[in-house]
Amino acid sequence: ASSRHSISKLSDELLIRVLSFVPVATLTVCQRVSRRFYAVAGDSQLWRPAYYERFVAPRLSRQPQLRESAAGGEELHQQHYQATAPVSAAKWLDDAHLVRKGNSTDWKRQYRLRDNWAKGSCGLREISVAEPASLAPLLVALHESVVFTVDHLAGLRAWSTASGAGGGRLLIAQRRLEADKGMRKGLAVPTCLAVDGARKGVEGARVVVGFNDAQFSVFELHCGECTFEHLYTHPAAPGKAVAAVAYCSPYLLLVTACRIMTLYEFFPEEDSIDKSSLAPPAPIHSLQSHWICAPFTLSLRRMAANAVASIAFTTRSLLGTFVVGIQELVLSPSGALLDSRVSYQSDQRHRHQRGHPLTLDDLPPPPVVASSTSAATRSAATAAATATTSLSYSHPYLLAGRPDNTLLLFTVTSTPAALRVSPGTTLWGHTSAVGGAHVGGRGKAVSVSLRGEEMRVWDLEGGLSWGRKAAGGGGGANGRGLLADREREKEREKGVRRRGLDLDVARGYVGFDEEKVVVLKERCDGGQALAVYDFT
Repeated sequence: ASSRHSISKLSDELLIRVLSFVPVATLTVCQRVSRRFYAVAGDSQLWRPAYYERFVAPRLSRQPQLRESAAGGEELHQQHYQATAPVSAAKWLDDAHLVRKGNSTDWKRQYRLRDNWAKGSCGLREISVAEPASLAPLLVALHESVVFTVDHLAGLRAWSTASGAGGGRLLIAQRRLEADKGMRKGLAVPTCLAVDGARKGVEGARVVVGFNDAQFSVFELHCGECTFEHLYTHPAAPGKAVAAVAYCSPYLLLVTACRIMTLYEFFPEEDSIDKSSLAPPAPIHSLQSHWICAPFTLSLRRMAANAVASIAFTTRSLLGTFVVGIQELVLSPSGALLDSRVSYQSDQRHRHQRGHPLTLDDLPPPPVVASSTSAATRSAATAAATATTSLSYSHPYLLAGRPDNTLLLFTVTSTPAALRVSPGTTLWGHTSAVGGAHVGGRGKAVSVSLRGEEMRVWDLEGGLSWGRKAAGGGGGANGRGLLADREREKEREKGVRRRGLDLDVARGYVGFDEEKVVVLKERCDGGQALAVYDFT
């Protein structure tokens, strides 16, 4: 009996040393033995190298310039017991922030979270946001587990995706839009919504709302006071609805319905006379095009040496097909324009041109439709087959939804010398029309079917590294279907007949962060709800 429990006599340090050689499945079993083993087997010294080996090292091995660093997983596994052993944050890619947090990072929780993403294991809950459905679109944005919604009836709202008292959902704050100074009461309807990507954390998060009369307003969330503070409203300009907006302080990028793209810069807040509001921003660059088509998406990203404002769009080529393009404005730290360049998917005849002028009108106008009926029919069929239903861009990935139940993935290469969009890679897997798609960090994307019954998580980096092999198997990337079986079973028990138009419909928005996926759905009773897939 004593030999059977001899391992229990070892010190915690020796136990950790022994358990460092066992697989993760054994660690989870050891935690069931006793309270002591639960604490020892859950130590971050064990889960940190396990996390690196499974989730970080494979990504490093797929990047040629960092491939030699993949050996860092083994090095870490051998050296993590030495408290002074340094581990380069560069080897952790997008997970470097977890290393910088030091002992505050719960590595076991992070491993379980990523493992749930890999297996498609998640909980599903709904937040009812509109009953009945709003006549105007309900706009949604997700930021660090807080969902921002806006519509002309309920105004701007912030929802916590964490369970509130009694398992319900918590409304953090709400603000009626007509109460704001400068708003045209009853006339301004929200058309787009974005969160400031430069501000981290939920407290003090800033959102910008665009309207159908060229107005845009900036608000700041105060969780402690459960309020939104109004900071600024841009004057209205009738007939120029804001179609898309991106916000990354101090820059704000927007496109109007008449295809005018304007880049604004807000002045530093210390220069503002009224500290409770923002000074009017200065329009620093403006572009216009007559040939780009919806959908299009905007992006702002800041780097150490400069900032890049991007617009990804679709347009028609001389052959009548739709092609995907992207334009970048490269800015200096002072906001001066360093370069403007445009590129189109490289499997088309239109390619990147150096020294591109400050305009989006690079492509010629759409071709004249042939006079014969057969030629016109073929042209319409070609255009319909190549049409884009949605666009999502997070550098370097550009994801386009297609009407044939597929997605088209492009890789954008942006260097000081060139801008290039790769040929498209088709992502197969959806068995019905794609309702929306979103590209996020770590080469991950999420797409949802139009009816909302199927969600897929895509490993874009894995797809690009072995795309040819995957193409033969029916996909250009790894797709994992997450069927909402529990939701369907619940409705069967209630006797709901899910036929035809009675099915839930995804309203086009899908977003995700480290822990959750949020999908806007319209229920069969006419109400709208946010489906929250929780991977924690």
